[in-house]
Amino acid sequence: MSVADVDPTVETPNYPMKFAQLLTTFRGRTGMTVRELAALVGYSHSQIVRAEQGVRVPTWPVASTYLAACGVGHQAMTGWRILWEVARSAQTELRRYPGLTAESIPFWAKAGRDWRAGQTASSGPDPLHELLRDMAHWEEFGAAIRVLAERSGLVSIRDIALRCGVPKSTMHRWLIGTRRPSNMQLEKLVAALGATPTVRAEFAEAFRRVTESCCGEPHPQSGLACVRDDRHRGWHSTAMGVRWLDDGSVPAELTVAERYFDTKLDRAAQ
Repeated sequence: MSVADVDPTVETPNYPMKFAQLLTTFRGRTGMTVRELAALVGYSHSQIVRAEQGVRVPTWPVASTYLAACGVGHQAMTGWRILWEVARSAQTELRRYPGLTAESIPFWAKAGRDWRAGQTASSGPDPLHELLRDMAHWEEFGAAIRVLAERSGLVSIRDIALRCGVPKSTMHRWLIGTRRPSNMQLEKLVAALGATPTVRAEFAEAFRRVTESCCGEPHPQSGLACVRDDRHRGWHSTAMGVRWLDDGSVPAELTVAERYFDTKLDRAAQ
């Protein structure tokens, strides 16, 4: 095959530069500056600048950490990996054959197909965005926090609690939906987990929406309202984690220690 025989749609685009431009555009959507992103991901300012210049494609650890900090979910990350692989291989190919040659025609034809596939995969829905957008019950809040934490490499409740500076027991109750953070605690929580300004706003909106659909049943002793959603089943729970049944009794599944702890919380709230 010769250059004259090649499909006219086959080109030798600068995929390294295209990848860098996509990174820059994606960061711009978050509202973060280069320095803010560098501080968030733990890389130097110069490393982030080089990644966005397009002269040399960054390593995948740098690129994936950059993207995760910008809010890219696991599903979309697969597409970004394809784009990164095309950019890296194109960087090598351009060193061998700067222009379109008979030898490079098959490479560029495949690169074009892979790039388009990567663009399609990377534009898939963000699971965190979907969770926050569709959140209707407080129990779903924990799933959103876990997704955000996993993007920072945090899986265990202990690690999440340490990062956010709250007791493990408190984090556990937040994640299972039996206790609700205050608006200020929520802001600090998502910020500590590396949420972008856009994601922070989505969490705040979901928090507002779910808060407005609370059960509201008052606790028999303290009068504090139940913060579970208005269609929940089983025991009620205040924002401080105090639980009770409709008849005012403590749920049978609570241990003696939990009953004592809840009683102390109840008294402190009065």
